[in-house]
Amino acid sequence: MLPGLSAPHIESNDYLTPALSPALSRRVKRHVTGVEQVFFVITAPGIEAVCAQELAALGIDTARMHVTSGGIEFSGRLREAYLIHLHSRVSTRVLMRISHFTATNFAALEKKASQVPWELFIYPGCGVKLKVSAQQSRLIHSRAIAERVERGLMARLGQERGQAHAVLSQTVFVRVVRDRFTLSLDASGEPLYRRGLKTHGGRAPLRETSAAAMLRLCGYRPDRPLIDPMCGTGTFALEAALLARNIAPGWFRTFAFMGWPSFAARQWAHLRREAQSRFSDGKRVPIVASDIDPDACRRLAECLAAHDLSETVQVLNGDFFDMTPASVFSKRAQDTPGLIVINPPYGRRLGSERHGAARFGAIGNKLKADFKGWRFGLLAPAAFVDNRFPIPFTIRPFYHGGIKAAFLSGEIR
Repeated sequence: MLPGLSAPHIESNDYLTPALSPALSRRVKRHVTGVEQVFFVITAPGIEAVCAQELAALGIDTARMHVTSGGIEFSGRLREAYLIHLHSRVSTRVLMRISHFTATNFAALEKKASQVPWELFIYPGCGVKLKVSAQQSRLIHSRAIAERVERGLMARLGQERGQAHAVLSQTVFVRVVRDRFTLSLDASGEPLYRRGLKTHGGRAPLRETSAAAMLRLCGYRPDRPLIDPMCGTGTFALEAALLARNIAPGWFRTFAFMGWPSFAARQWAHLRREAQSRFSDGKRVPIVASDIDPDACRRLAECLAAHDLSETVQVLNGDFFDMTPASVFSKRAQDTPGLIVINPPYGRRLGSERHGAARFGAIGNKLKADFKGWRFGLLAPAAFVDNRFPIPFTIRPFYHGGIKAAFLSGEIR
């Protein structure tokens, strides 16, 4: 174990999960752990292809994937869901499909919900939340749908509403389209962009999953320098550090599937040991995070120190427009063109749109003047992007904080 990289050791009884009866254990093995399930991996719009490549790298058969807007559906074993939670850097959430049926009135809905074998997926007494989306159906009242599905679930498990004990709470997603219901169990719990690393917040923070996708799209290489010169909470630098040290992004946290009757604690522990064996110390990785705000730099430095990443990422308090490769790197590193990734505080997120548009152009001029030979990635409101930017770029749509944005990348020649 590398210093600072410890995480809770998960045993099957860590959450006081009840023991399964022999009969139920056999049913769980026959219908859940012993057969393939259908999973849906949710991603941010625009990075579905990146996510599909990542899943393929984890060994998931591309022939069993179906890429749609906002996610990827595939069939596989629970082990593959465990791998995604431990290793995926761009997935937002993983759902496991558990039932499909048609219902056109509330009585039929409650009856069919009570026929779902909930005991295979949820412990009696477990707190359950329901999230409902409905369109083009006779039943569209989300709260009423949730109440009827919950009644059916409670009746099947033989418990009263509000009766819960110390088992990980679970979330059931209910999707209704043209009277067809799809019930899915959330395997993740907290969204996967919550790595368990950052305890510090900031204004308009970038999600870790988006940062990881952008680094991949930029062609980030851990053996080359990286600068995050307007780092804010340090998302780019932290994601680059995890990549450089080959630390699994799910290493520092727990997941909802650990509270399932089907959770295989030994298999999960084995996958974690395999991931741990590939960690590297990363002490020679040239990553610099900088910001003009000294408090942001202090909070990031404290986060890095808490997770033994201080020797991987150097934090500087300074202005991007005063920065050059020679001012932040040793002679050897500054002579190696690297990657500079920028999420500037401008436009509708922070500051006026007029000021943001001017800053967008100034950033391009700075890059062209002082970072020749480097690759760059730049996140900007889509309205700012035009042909006046002084560097050729590839553009990809992104959504950041609910705002339609554009991610520019290219080489500064």
